Parts: sequence; C-alpha cells; structure tokens
Amino acid sequence: MKYKINYAIGGALQPIVTPIQTLPSFNRVPQDVMNITLQNLTNEEIIKRCSLNKRDCQRVIWSKLIRDRNINIESVLNLDEPIICNNTIDIQLPFCRTFYNYTKYYKYTKYYISTIAAGGSHSMALKNDGTVRVWGRNTHDQRTGKPDYLNNVVSIAAGGFHSMALKNDGTVVVWGSNFGQRVGIPAGLNNVVSIAAGGFHSMALKKDGTVVVWGNNSCGQRDGIPAGLNNVVSIAAGGFHSMALKNDGTVRVWGVNNRHQLDVPDSLNNVVAIAAGEYHSMALQNDGTVRVWGSNSDGQRVVPAGLNNVVAIAAGYSHSMALQKDGTVIVWGSNTYGQRDDIPDGLNNVVAIAAGEYHSMALQKDGTVVIWGDNSYGQRDNKPDGLITRVP
Repeated sequence: MKYKINYAIGGALQPIVTPIQTLPSFNRVPQDVMNITLQNLTNEEIIKRCSLNKRDCQRVIWSKLIRDRNINIESVLNLDEPIICNNTIDIQLPFCRTFYNYTKYYKYTKYYISTIAAGGSHSMALKNDGTVRVWGRNTHDQRTGKPDYLNNVVSIAAGGFHSMALKNDGTVVVWGSNFGQRVGIPAGLNNVVSIAAGGFHSMALKKDGTVVVWGNNSCGQRDGIPAGLNNVVSIAAGGFHSMALKNDGTVRVWGVNNRHQLDVPDSLNNVVAIAAGEYHSMALQNDGTVRVWGSNSDGQRVVPAGLNNVVAIAAGYSHSMALQKDGTVIVWGSNTYGQRDDIPDGLNNVVAIAAGEYHSMALQKDGTVVIWGDNSYGQRDNKPDGLITRVP
C-alpha cells in the first residue's frame, strides 16, 4: 500500500490505494558518500532535504541513517513545516518507505491508542504509554482537571461530568465534577481491576470480585448493592443505575428503575459483557447476540434484526452500539445529533467502541480514533495534538 501522513490531525499513516512501485534507477552519488555528507545535518535538516530533493532521497542508505541517527516518528511529526510523505511526496520516496518499514510504523500505531471512553460531552483516549488524553466539555474540569502526575494508566472511564483512570498499581484517580464522584473515593481503595463512570457516580471492581461504589446515591445506585454480591467480573454505570456481571454469566442491577432498567430478562444467561445507558441496560451473550431492556424512548431497546457475531457493546444516553466480529459497527436508537446514522463511510477494522451522551466513538485496528455525532463542546472534532485520527 501507499500511505500518506495527515499532519493536521496527528500524522497517521493512511492508505491511499495504489501499491508501491519499484523506483527507477538513476546515476547516483555513492550512498556511503551521501551518508557521510548527511551526518553533518540535524535530523530535521535531513528529513527536509529529502522532502525537497527527491534524488537525494534515492541516494541514501536510509535504514542505516535512521538507525545511526535515531530518527524516529517524533522527528517527522514535530517539524515546523512537515511536508515529507504527504500527498505530493509520499511513501514512494525511499525515506518514507524505509521509515515505514524500518520503524515498523504500523506496529507502532496499532496500539498507539489502547482504548477509548465517551462521557456526557467529553471524550477520552488511553495511549499505550499509559498517558491519558481528554477533549470536549470542561464545565466541571472533566478535561483539564487531569492531574499532571497521572501515568501508568491501564484503563479509563468517562461519566456525565467526570473522568476516571485506573493505574497499574490498582489505584484509582478521578477528576471533574465534585458532586461526590471525585472526593468520595473510599479511603484505602486498592487492588482495583476495572472502573466505570455513571451520570453522577463511580464504580470500581476489586481483584477479589467485590464492587465498590461512591458518589451520588439519589436512586440507590451507590448503596443499593445487592447483599452478598461477589465473584463479579465486569461492571457498568448508567445515568442512575449500576450493573455487575458475575462469573456465572448472570447480571445484577441496582439503582433507579423508572424505565425498568433493573428488570433483567428472565431468560438472560451466559452473559460475557454489559453496558449501561442513561435509562437502559445492555448485555452481550456468549453466542454473540445482544439483549436490551429498560427505556425505549428512541428505540434504543429494539435490537436490529439479524444482529449477531457481536464482540462488544456500548450504551449512550438513548442510543446503543454493537461491534461485530468482522470489525463493523452497528448503532440504533436516538439520532438527534447523528450519533446513529452518521457513521463515517468506510469505517472498518474497529477493535473498540464507546457511547457518550449524544456522540459515538470507534477505535480502529491501526490506532485511529473515529467519532461521529454531537460536537457541541468539541467532543468530536477537537482531538488533542498527537492523537492519530482518520482522514475523512
């Protein structure tokens, strides 16, 4: 494949369509002579020289130069006026092609973003270096309140107005709304393996299979934990209700039940994943089918006919999402801001999904983040610099 780098929004290599062709041979200055000449230049000067002089590019032993000079992805993406490997001078240039192959750029970007999360009106991404990026609404510091020291993060969650991070030492960090979700972290909370953020409450699953909840309790979403709940393997937090999946494939739900979001179907079993929306609940069964109960105000409960081979689910305010085994995404329910129908053309190879209040997110296999739906607070388009994003 040929590739291009989109510098405006992060520098992701993007497929063009035509295969790389063998470059014609030229009368060249010996490669070792050219390499010696370039040794006196900075990395940036080398890259720019290549971008401006195609013949110079063809004369260089790029694999040796990249190795010796430690030219890496940041050297290319951080140029003041990057023009190398773009629409005009693309990967057919020796530098671009060798840079791609030698640094195994695809392998680097494949896990560049490890997971995503969508909150009320903000979006989150966890990078594979354990750092977190947040964009969108900031009325309660759910974006800028992220502690400067935050690192070694292994999981993230986004609530209505707050953000959460789970560190590799089993501790939890919360920032944003101060309605109890942030300052109410139980003293001594540790050995956490999973987190979830609701409208105004937070959840943590501990290594011993028990669940801890803090924050708002107006509907019992905090203190209504079923007696003796244990052996939990997954959790989910909705607007005002909480969910837990046990290791026997059964589901427990507590909190508000004004839309029957607590009324788990009697026939539900063999569940492998759960998700909670504002007033509806979702479950993925081990046969790849999806069950939804609770509010149906916008059709979020009506699973599309023939939906199967599902491997992940997500629930927004009143829309539902499913990721199929083939990497395609299906959305149903509310479409107020296009969160259902505005799925970008050609979206595929998706490995993770997330649903916010009125926006939808997808993480592709190559590490790119794709978002559609509401953009009132920049939760869709205002991705931070350095995040890989797909060219429309």
